[in-house]
Amino acid sequence: MSRRDWAFESVTLRSPADGSGEVTEGIELYLDDVGITQRGGNPPQALQLPWSELHGLRCLGPRRGRGPELLAVLGPVAMSWELPEDALSAAEVVELDEQLRRGFAAAIADDGVAEERHRLVPERFAKVPAFLMVGLLLIATASVAIGITGGGNAPSTTTSPGPAPALLRANDLGPGWHASTSSSSFVGALIAPDSGKSTKAQQAQSDQVAREYEWCMAKDQAHDRLFNPANPKPRQEERSSVLVRGSVHGQLEAGNVYQRYAKASEVAKDMAQIEDPKFGSCFGYAVGQLIAEGFANAGTLGVTHATKAFTVQPGLGVRGGGTEVVLGVPGKAGKVAVHLMVAVLGRGDREVTLYLYSAVAPIPVEVANAAVASLSAQLSGQASGSRSA
Repeated sequence: MSRRDWAFESVTLRSPADGSGEVTEGIELYLDDVGITQRGGNPPQALQLPWSELHGLRCLGPRRGRGPELLAVLGPVAMSWELPEDALSAAEVVELDEQLRRGFAAAIADDGVAEERHRLVPERFAKVPAFLMVGLLLIATASVAIGITGGGNAPSTTTSPGPAPALLRANDLGPGWHASTSSSSFVGALIAPDSGKSTKAQQAQSDQVAREYEWCMAKDQAHDRLFNPANPKPRQEERSSVLVRGSVHGQLEAGNVYQRYAKASEVAKDMAQIEDPKFGSCFGYAVGQLIAEGFANAGTLGVTHATKAFTVQPGLGVRGGGTEVVLGVPGKAGKVAVHLMVAVLGRGDREVTLYLYSAVAPIPVEVANAAVASLSAQLSGQASGSRSA
């Protein structure tokens, strides 16, 4: 494979990598020119995985009390081997990651298999802003349709100096929209402030999703603009009302969070990552995974999720990107399709995160376009009632 072979003991295998399936502890792992050899388990067995059968190998450094981790894709399954915390030094993590990302390409080429070049897990993973993680892990269900408990619907009343906040209004979205008076809604919980603390198990789940997002985007934690807790915090944050409109299938919901940062460069860094072509799929997987885990924690198992492409075209000097996640939620008459669109837009030192929700039917394109257009105009200072920066 490369200039150096590797051997590890007391390794934990997770297949798939999110820990939702088989977890095997206490195995031995060998990496050489042939591939990955795994020994142990219950019952004990030996398994050899040739490099030609694997895609997207990575080595990630330790995080939140967990050891370094090897990640690979075998067919449709993402697999994870967690090493003991002291198995590798920081320099060795970098060395092994470099070998796995580039060195094994030569072995693949020798087998006549085209190099996958660092695509990692194509079309698999996705995103959620850090302030949503706890809320999404506390999701509860209500009858066949779904909702998230908690979350105030009144807009924020913060009055920091500067431009008027970019917030959705009912007349931005067309006829039939109004501010909700309900005490709970799907979008309401997404835009509400976090409340309470997550358990260790919930934190471990969200940490795993963060690692998968970073893996998917080919970013280390220091360059992760979404999950890294060290990222700068906004100096101003405000929320719109939850806006609703009835439909033949139930209720459409919309809302957004507005954030203003101390430096425009922070927003530019966010937008550079969000405009990455991988972002839509990486973003969508993380959102879906966090929500599915939240339902499982609340006792509803079998929630599935898939990502649909959503191309954001903000214009007016505004940058951004987004995704649409389709959840399959078990109900009395089978699975209910739930659509959630999330988009992040930015200009100057200001950013907005937009949420659109619809049960059964897809989110209407005209609603999504109207929401993006309104927020873009407000961010650019061209909406009525807004002030330029």
